[in-house]
Amino acid sequence: MSSGGGKAKTPKLLDDNLKSKQFYQVLDLISEGPIYGPVDQEHLSSFMLNKTPVTDARGNISIPGISVAWRPGSEFQSPINGFAAVQASTIVNADVTFDTPLVRTVSDSDVTRVRLNIGVTGLVQQDTKGNQQNSTVTLVIETRTVSGAWEIQKTVNITGKISGEYLEAHTIDAPDIKPFDIRVRRITPDSVSDLLANGTIWNSYTEITDDNLSYPFSAMVGAVIDRDQYTDTPNRTYHLRGLIVDVPDNYDPVTRTYTGLWLGGFKKAWTNNPAWLFRELVKNERFGLARRAGYIDVDDGMLYVLSQYCDQLVNDGYAGLEPRLTLNAYVTEQISARELLDKIAGMFRGIALWDGMRLTVMLDAPQDPIATITNASVVDGKFTRSSVKRAEKYNAVVVSWTDPDNGWEQVKEYVSDDDEIARGMYNETTLEAFGCTSRGQAWRAGKWLLETAKRESSRLTFQMARDAIGFTPGDIVEIMDNNYAGTRLGGRIMAHSGKVISVDADVSELVSPGDSMSIMDRTGKMGRHEIASVAGRNITLRNAPAWVRDGTVFAISTSDVSVRLFRILSIAETENNSVYSITAGQHDPNKQAIVDDGAVFDIPNDTLNGYRVPNIENLRILNTNSETVQVTATWETATTTKKLVFELCVYNEAGAVVAQYETDQFRYEFYGLNAGSYTLGVRGRNENGMKGAETQVSLIIGAPRPPNSVQWIPGPLQATLVPVMSVTATTDTSFEFWYAGETPVPPTVDIENSTQFLGRGYQWTIQQLKFDHTYYVYVRTRNAFGVSDFVEASGKPTDDFSDITDAILDQIAETELFKDLIENAVETSQTVADMAASIAENADQLAAAVGANRETAEGVIKNALAIAEVTFRQSAQNAENSAQFEQLREVIATETEARVTDVTRLEASTEENAAGITEVRQALATEEEARATAVNQLTAATKTASDKADAATDAADAATEQVAQNTAAITQLDQVVTTLDSATASRFDELEGQTSEASGSVQNTAIALIQNTLAQVSARRTLTALNAANSAQIDRVDSAAASDREASAQSMLQMSARVGSNTASINSISRTLSDYQQSTATQVNSLTATIGGVSSAVTTNAQAVANLNGSLNAMYSIKVGADVNGVQYAAGMGLGVQNTPAGMQSQVVFLADRFAVMSYAGSTVALPFVIQNGQVFIRDSFIQDGTITNAKIGAFIQSNNYVPGSVGWRLDKNGTFENYGSDGTGAMKQTNTTISIKDANRLRVQIGKLTGVF
Repeated sequence: MSSGGGKAKTPKLLDDNLKSKQFYQVLDLISEGPIYGPVDQEHLSSFMLNKTPVTDARGNISIPGISVAWRPGSEFQSPINGFAAVQASTIVNADVTFDTPLVRTVSDSDVTRVRLNIGVTGLVQQDTKGNQQNSTVTLVIETRTVSGAWEIQKTVNITGKISGEYLEAHTIDAPDIKPFDIRVRRITPDSVSDLLANGTIWNSYTEITDDNLSYPFSAMVGAVIDRDQYTDTPNRTYHLRGLIVDVPDNYDPVTRTYTGLWLGGFKKAWTNNPAWLFRELVKNERFGLARRAGYIDVDDGMLYVLSQYCDQLVNDGYAGLEPRLTLNAYVTEQISARELLDKIAGMFRGIALWDGMRLTVMLDAPQDPIATITNASVVDGKFTRSSVKRAEKYNAVVVSWTDPDNGWEQVKEYVSDDDEIARGMYNETTLEAFGCTSRGQAWRAGKWLLETAKRESSRLTFQMARDAIGFTPGDIVEIMDNNYAGTRLGGRIMAHSGKVISVDADVSELVSPGDSMSIMDRTGKMGRHEIASVAGRNITLRNAPAWVRDGTVFAISTSDVSVRLFRILSIAETENNSVYSITAGQHDPNKQAIVDDGAVFDIPNDTLNGYRVPNIENLRILNTNSETVQVTATWETATTTKKLVFELCVYNEAGAVVAQYETDQFRYEFYGLNAGSYTLGVRGRNENGMKGAETQVSLIIGAPRPPNSVQWIPGPLQATLVPVMSVTATTDTSFEFWYAGETPVPPTVDIENSTQFLGRGYQWTIQQLKFDHTYYVYVRTRNAFGVSDFVEASGKPTDDFSDITDAILDQIAETELFKDLIENAVETSQTVADMAASIAENADQLAAAVGANRETAEGVIKNALAIAEVTFRQSAQNAENSAQFEQLREVIATETEARVTDVTRLEASTEENAAGITEVRQALATEEEARATAVNQLTAATKTASDKADAATDAADAATEQVAQNTAAITQLDQVVTTLDSATASRFDELEGQTSEASGSVQNTAIALIQNTLAQVSARRTLTALNAANSAQIDRVDSAAASDREASAQSMLQMSARVGSNTASINSISRTLSDYQQSTATQVNSLTATIGGVSSAVTTNAQAVANLNGSLNAMYSIKVGADVNGVQYAAGMGLGVQNTPAGMQSQVVFLADRFAVMSYAGSTVALPFVIQNGQVFIRDSFIQDGTITNAKIGAFIQSNNYVPGSVGWRLDKNGTFENYGSDGTGAMKQTNTTISIKDANRLRVQIGKLTGVF
């Protein structure tokens, strides 16, 4: 036995040969200039896209296709090439189809050019055997000014093959008149086959205003980025050295060294020393404080001291050294000058102040005291003490700073005083380290705050006389308060002689040799001198001071009591001009050394997680049940912490731990657990052993538990079932829903074989339930291990009438029938008219594309007359009368084509009349196509004359002869064309007549266009009559198309008549479409009449749709409508069948203010059923089974076997109820006052008002 067959041929596939030439152009404003610029001036490592450097430090390219240029922000800098214009981009991102051109409006009057990004979403063509080939799609870019016509600015042909999106940039000049519209129109018909993908898209457009923009004093970076590298505009990061400012001319800001003595001169340089940046922001007249305040004198000497203080090297925490303070800040928002200067002063631990003559700074750094203050120096000898608030005595601080090693992101540094925390309450604060890019500097900022709260919490307030006139805030002074010291160790010098100083009190009891005495020297500063001996008020010093003045203050420091140092915080003049109020804060000179030398970092840490363990979030269980894994647990944390491990504990139902695990991953796979129900707990643990809170979730190994209950939530004609579990279900746990209808399943019967399976989910909604009926559903739980037992749920839908009607309305509103019916017939008529106009426009475009129109015919004649030579001519002439016969012919053959043209012309004319016949025949053959064309044209014209007044001639009335012409013409064009991949046959003929007042024409067009993947035929007939402003037209278009994927046919008939503003029209459209997925048939008819702003319309719509997805829809509607000055009135009827989410639904819907059913017998019209104003009127009815929420009785209600006094029952509206039963053995009667009961013979019981009669 053998078999055979042909060898399969591998389809030919093409590589993508279209490459996007799109680039992002980004111009970034960096800062005020001038600046130093990129740190790496040789390569592009200082320019980063999405945090990735364009090159490394050696110039090796990391991101190709990137070019960058920058300007430092000088006054006369040159423009960046390619960025000298103002550009504003607008995203369009919309498809361009053959039927739907896209239009956008440009309103900026300064725009000079517009760049459009247009292209294809994919471009590939293949034959039925899978062979791919290049394809072409054509678009045109058009512009239109106000009231103008569309003008083609550019034709775009895209040829090739691309699997994905491909865009091209095309620039056009803007019209002189603004605003103007831009339209992108597709010339190539849309693909209707899966074998051809050629979707077109308009991505964006950019309005360009040409100008020579150099942006003086603005540091700029311009980048051109290959769009292939990024789908969206990437984030840009620049590593730069900032402003160039004035620095001392003996200062090197890079090495931070000072050469020789500074004589007050400056030079321009970059620096991140806070002192000189502070000075620049004060004195700069373009963006600094001087812009508003004018010239400001600055204490350059103090800034020079501050500069050296900031440059001193201190411990960086990593066993290295770094400058004490640097300022690397980027001010991106408007801020007051004082606020910014205070921020800078705060970062170097000082304040900016005006000393009366110039702006200076106060620095919190160790310095010598300038004076000694005792009780003898202050008014009334009184010092008032206070302390900072307890809430401000912080023992922990979280410092925010910018980390260059973490993408220049904000990170946290935690600084604490553990000894202080151990002594009392934990008190934490936060601090933003402005301009800080060093972890060591951030730690020192936090440490400085804690040490200040710890060591310098005391405050003193006191008053002094003119002695305080030389004090400024920031000065350090010695204070000896005798009351605070508990003894007198300060006062005034009464006399002196050599080494012996006489004071104003006896100090011999506390002072001993070796103690020190502080007195003022010649410079006004306090100097310390060792004491040799004491005798009463006389103190003998070890060495005689160089200068002493009687009346000045002194202070003595002993081994037990010493003077305290304070920093003057504020000085205020009181009402008495000779008295000053002073506030001073305690000063500890040891604080600086503690802050500078105390930082020790074991490992880098840039978050708070080093001391806080994050909580476990989104803990989930995934059932796997593979051969190696039973379940997998996954979780997340809000923050990422280094060296964090997770502890996992598995608890049984009794709460005992049955298993423990550890992992440093965010998931764990379990295997080997016995079947059962457990609880899993997970918590984090850091490297110091600190543990976070435990998060728990239920863990079930084996088949799941059944639901504890199932909630039945009634709805209108539906119900929702929600299973309830006592434990948290795993992520793969779901519920099965089985429907039993209105009959419950007995316990002994298999539920799966007796019910309908609805599906799986976390809840289920059952629809199309009947009112007041009970239904049964069975629910069970399912996971990867198995299923649980069933749980029964039962209930009814809601009995709320309004909910039911609202639900029915919602269901109706979702159908295509409702959407069609609710639209007013006038609006629908306009939609149908637009559809008809679109079909006519497509027919015009197809005719233009193949040349089946009068313009083509006349063009052929004109061209033939231009290229052909006269071969025969015969003519006759008599005065104004003439006749001529011509034959013209051209026959050529070249290397690329062969062509023959034959023209015959007959012309006859008199002074008033002319007639002519032209016949052209042409055959053409080239390497690409073969074409045969035949044109016949008959014309006739007669001149007519009329006397009309011409007011433009002169002031006197004059009659001039104005000549008009009556014309008639018949034009016929036949053409056939064949190419390598298509064949086209077309015919056009037109009959036209025209006088000065009226015109009429009949046009016929027939086209057959056959391509490899598409066959398309079209026929159009148009009849037009015009008389002045009145017109009538009949237009009919029929077309059919078939490809290897689908077939379609459509027919359009449009009739219209217009007199002035009054119009009447009839539009009829029929369409059919079928492909491998769907079949659709549609027929729409509309009648419209409009007069004086009032419109009326009648429309019918029939549609049938079926597809493989199960969508079935058949509908028919008829609508009438009126539009009276904007107020719409409508009535309609619709029939439909549609496959809805709830199943197949058929419906008949009426839209009317009044709905009535009439009967007509003889000459009598009756209304047995009417709906009006939301009410239903029924003349007579029979109801087998009914439910009434609320009923009103107009006269009586009775049984259908009621016989008065015999059988049946009756209840009338006066409140009397009679019940005689059906066997005549007894009766009961009830009124509002009496209840009477009798047997067959007489009254037996009476309750209420006793009458004695039944």
